[in-house]
Amino acid sequence: MNSLNAAMRLLDSTVLPHRLYAAPCWALNQVKVVDQVQNIFLRRYLNLPKYTPGFMLRMECGRVSQEVIITKQRLSVVQNVLRRPRRCERRRACRTPEHFNNRRKINEVEKMILANRRITVREVAEDLNISIGSCHSIFINDLGMRRVAAKFVPKLLNCDQTQHRMNIANEILVRGCIPNVDCGIRRSYLGPKQRLSVVQNVLRRPRRCERRRACRTPEHFNNRRKINEVEKMILANRRITVREVAEDLNISIGSCHSIFINDLGMRRVAAKFVPKLLNCDQTQHRMNIANEILDSVRDDPNLLQRVITGEEAWVYGYDVETKAQSSQWKLPHEPRPKKARQVRSNVKVLLTVFFDCRGVVHHEFLPQGRTVNKKYYLQVMCNLRVAIRQKRPDL
Repeated sequence: MNSLNAAMRLLDSTVLPHRLYAAPCWALNQVKVVDQVQNIFLRRYLNLPKYTPGFMLRMECGRVSQEVIITKQRLSVVQNVLRRPRRCERRRACRTPEHFNNRRKINEVEKMILANRRITVREVAEDLNISIGSCHSIFINDLGMRRVAAKFVPKLLNCDQTQHRMNIANEILVRGCIPNVDCGIRRSYLGPKQRLSVVQNVLRRPRRCERRRACRTPEHFNNRRKINEVEKMILANRRITVREVAEDLNISIGSCHSIFINDLGMRRVAAKFVPKLLNCDQTQHRMNIANEILDSVRDDPNLLQRVITGEEAWVYGYDVETKAQSSQWKLPHEPRPKKARQVRSNVKVLLTVFFDCRGVVHHEFLPQGRTVNKKYYLQVMCNLRVAIRQKRPDL
């Protein structure tokens, strides 16, 4: 090795990093021992006797004692430790009023929620000009709120009706019987049919338990004969229930359900709604028309831009509120909100709308008392023609 600088770079890159690893922790009292590695390397490289002083070697080669390097590292560690609380204070000082997690923003969010329990996170974030993630963090972490759906009840009661029901329930718990109230309330708690149903259920329980104990044998539900019988019954009636199959074959409901799921690989699904059930000829006719339309579109790519289609739908006076629409924010100590079940509006009107790829061209409501017949559709077509001339003159 001819170059002293190359030798020093080799020493700094390979030897000293391994020797000085975590030196501020373990080399506090062994600085002279660590410094001997550098001195031995310099003596051997310069072919000097082993008694040559270390300070002369360092002065000749322009090196620094390892004690200086370790001391600097120790000071750097101490400075980092002393700076930690200052960093925390700086973070606290940075939480100025324009940030999202200060008390003022939290109070504003809380006021908006208490004013409108059904407000969404996005609406609050847009009103207060903060991010959605920050607003959601205020909802969950700072305010401890979560969004829940309203619980359905048969009827919404006022305070007096609720208190009256609570009094009756307390009397039932204390006396063990229905209190002497008016007949209407008494029948509402336990009518003749309900009493008969309770008695029948009580009488049937031991029989069911005995039948389940007697039927829980391997030859009843695990053999191929029972599985084939269950499969035949399902293929004969796809809407048969597990309970009916279990009662007919004299096996338990759990065993029958296991045959349905595990052995036959079946599951119960609901029928898919379609506008109309078509036979084979009608289905084939629709496929032919669809293929002709596809061929026409391939020949003329602008064909669909000239097509105007129509649709009819019943429009009700009001829409029933969905579960997502009725959900609102609540605190952990607050009760779950309630709402009564709603029915669809009896007021409805027929809406006829025509549209193309650019939007609605014409819409029309059926007048009250008007019959939908040939004359009505002829008038609708005439109105549509006028609307096309006004809104789509290029057609």
